[in-house]
Amino acid sequence: MNGKKKVGVIKFYSQRKRYGFITRPDGSDVFFHLSHFRSLSTPVPGNVVEFLEGQNEEGPTAEEVIVVPHSYVTYYTGVITQLTFEGGVIERDDGQGRVNFLRRDFIPHYQAHHLSEGDRVAMCFLVEEEEGLRAAVVRPVDYDPYAVTTAYAGRRETEDEQENRRLLGILYRTDLDAEAVQTARTLCGRNLRATLSALAARALDPSLALETRRLLVQCIPDIYLDEEGQEFLRETSACLLRLVEAEPQSAPQEVRTLLGWFSSETFFPLKWSQYLLPYSLTILQRLTEREDFPMLLQQAAIEKDRVLRLLERACKHVGEHRTGFSYVLTTLLTAFGALWNAGLCQAAVQEYTSRVLQAVDGEELTQQLHFLRDRLHPPYIEHLLNVLAAHPELPDALADETVSSVLMEWLEALRRRAEGEGRPLTEILLGLLPILERLCQFTALRDTLERLTKPFWEALTPRELAHLMDTSQFPDEAVWACLRHFDRRGELPALAAEFTLRPHLVAWLGRVFPRPTEDLRRQLETHLAFRLVDQLRPYEDVQPQLKEVVELIFADLKVQLETAPSEALPDLLARLEGLALPGLVEALTRRLGDVNLTPMVKRRIVGFLQTLHPPLAELAELLVAYHQNPQDALAVSDLVTAVEKAPPETSPEMQEFLGVVQERLMADGVTVHDGFITRIEKGLDGQERCFIEGYDVRVPQRLFLDPADFVENQYVRLVQRGGMALGVVRVPVPESQYLCGLLAEPLDIDERNLLYGLIRDPAGKLHHFKVSHIVKGTEVPLQVGTVLKFIRAPAPAEASTDFLAFNVHAALSIEDLPLLLKASEQETDPTYRGAYLQTAVQIWKEQGSEDPASRQMLQTALQALEEDTRALLLDSLAPAERAAVEELLS
Repeated sequence: MNGKKKVGVIKFYSQRKRYGFITRPDGSDVFFHLSHFRSLSTPVPGNVVEFLEGQNEEGPTAEEVIVVPHSYVTYYTGVITQLTFEGGVIERDDGQGRVNFLRRDFIPHYQAHHLSEGDRVAMCFLVEEEEGLRAAVVRPVDYDPYAVTTAYAGRRETEDEQENRRLLGILYRTDLDAEAVQTARTLCGRNLRATLSALAARALDPSLALETRRLLVQCIPDIYLDEEGQEFLRETSACLLRLVEAEPQSAPQEVRTLLGWFSSETFFPLKWSQYLLPYSLTILQRLTEREDFPMLLQQAAIEKDRVLRLLERACKHVGEHRTGFSYVLTTLLTAFGALWNAGLCQAAVQEYTSRVLQAVDGEELTQQLHFLRDRLHPPYIEHLLNVLAAHPELPDALADETVSSVLMEWLEALRRRAEGEGRPLTEILLGLLPILERLCQFTALRDTLERLTKPFWEALTPRELAHLMDTSQFPDEAVWACLRHFDRRGELPALAAEFTLRPHLVAWLGRVFPRPTEDLRRQLETHLAFRLVDQLRPYEDVQPQLKEVVELIFADLKVQLETAPSEALPDLLARLEGLALPGLVEALTRRLGDVNLTPMVKRRIVGFLQTLHPPLAELAELLVAYHQNPQDALAVSDLVTAVEKAPPETSPEMQEFLGVVQERLMADGVTVHDGFITRIEKGLDGQERCFIEGYDVRVPQRLFLDPADFVENQYVRLVQRGGMALGVVRVPVPESQYLCGLLAEPLDIDERNLLYGLIRDPAGKLHHFKVSHIVKGTEVPLQVGTVLKFIRAPAPAEASTDFLAFNVHAALSIEDLPLLLKASEQETDPTYRGAYLQTAVQIWKEQGSEDPASRQMLQTALQALEEDTRALLLDSLAPAERAAVEELLS
């Protein structure tokens, strides 16, 4: 697919066939199908659209089509001055001369034959040709496709289309030979190409006379396609005629020849697939009714392979929504039914049925069920119902009353067939139970189906359920349906309490979970299995076997989480909501790195992790950010920090998560080095580089994510991945014990214009700090003597102070009262001690005067003061604070 968007104008669109053509600026047309139309409105001739160019076997196609404003295309106006049968000439209003046009390029097309000289028109896409400029798109000046959308969408099919459909119905159903021949000739005269399938069906229908069938075969080449198509029709109809004339004798050679042509990669004209596939499939359907056909497929592998190649080609046509795919699908499903009922190619038919039905939407599904109502018979209906019941848009189709009645008729046909075979009702319903259970979800069918199944549920005892679990002839899905029924009624505890049933339940779970299956619905029964296990846990008689079953379920669950496609994961997670299981977090964490998952599904996984262990959501977000850009130094650093800060004794879920993250970081070669910038120097190239303590490497300034961090004594982290330096980021100094000190001097500005200061601690040691390291500030400027809280680290050897201060707090709280009192005890200078005590009193008065513990702590410290120190403190306090202290000391 060409990734560059192109602009065009819709020239033609058939609502019934759901396809049309878009004119490009160079005047050429490109095919599009409604399945590739992404705007909510109905396509209308005149819509300006954007699209991507694609390709299929028939040629270029327009995909991802969206309607855009008219301003995307430049229209010119003018007056028609000349008209001919094919087109005419337009005199431009802007005086730029004349422009030719063809009637077939006029929008809307049905108005092209009502044009008159003097009509004003608008035109676009002027193409240079030998005769001069030609307008590839012409329309009335006041034409607005948006205003005619409703009228266009609701336009009735023509009388010719209605008559064609009536004649086809006659040809398919008539028992009169003369009427069949006359109708066939009329349709051939109209060159209705859909007649090919009807001719093929009746030519092999023994209810018509042999001579009539010969005449019908001879009509087949009268349908005109093109030279290549005519050759295919001549050859296949000649072979078909020989097959008809050989009856009642078998003609295996003619059957082989037909199958060879239908499956040929070179002889089959692909551009006529929408007509020739139904024609070929109809003949295949009729061949399955011949006594010699099953034996031919069983004895000759090449003939079976030819049948499968024809089916594969038809499935591909439907799956790609190519022209006429709906017509192809109807004949394909009818052929599937014939093959299935004849016991032929059933594995392939099973796979293909699911594939083609999942490729269509609810509207197409509704249409197909209308067409197929009387064309399918048991036992294929039973398989088809299973597929239909799982279709995501079946509820939309059931809004059509006819669809509901079709499904009920098919279920009734299955019941009559089973009764005719002498099978009891219980056995019949067991075979249909999975289908019935799914169909009961739909309101239109629920009441009828519940009445049908009520006798079965009333008769299903624990003993019969045990027998069902031990009987291999019934599908696992039937047992799951029974368990779901008991679960909905809250009767799982009662089942687990049945002494004779418990071993059957455990044994059945043990058989089901190791069994390989591609049926995701069966895999998603894990949640129900866990609930059943929870009910079985209290019973000692099944404990050894139950432990093995739990291990199998966990293994099955892990496989699901590791392999489920993106679209299936949300449903799987919904069924596992709230289950904290060993290996669950590990599997989900690994999926966060899956490039095939959509962002929406990854967010769903993050939300699920939140329900298991809240901190996992934040960590998972960091992991997703890392997966999205593993070269982002900040994302790598954040992830490493999260891993490092995880507490040593953490939950099993956190351990699983951290294990996967550490494994991933190690596999990616991620390493970090933290330390202070010890010095900055210029290299030979004149560029400044710095050294980080403990690492002999020169680090250039360009690696710093924030250039302001490129200063001495800054604590930073060098991030590397796979031997490549990704960048340098600022990180907090490792946490150590906080202490208090006083601002010793006025703030100063260094040679890099950075504000810094000096803090004196109670021992008289000085600490250099940058104002940028204040993490909790104050509204007033810092003054000499202000009490600050900070953590410290030894300064490099060449530094002017013994220590560096980080994480500086200029605003303290009542929680810091013990720290202030400790500093006052350690301080030997009475003036500095008074500063600590003054700050402690202020904080206590503002925030903790009602707290008995804080009151007692401060009272004890004040009473221990020497007389002169206490006097200095009282003199420094405001009146309200002084009164509070005197009250404490009294």
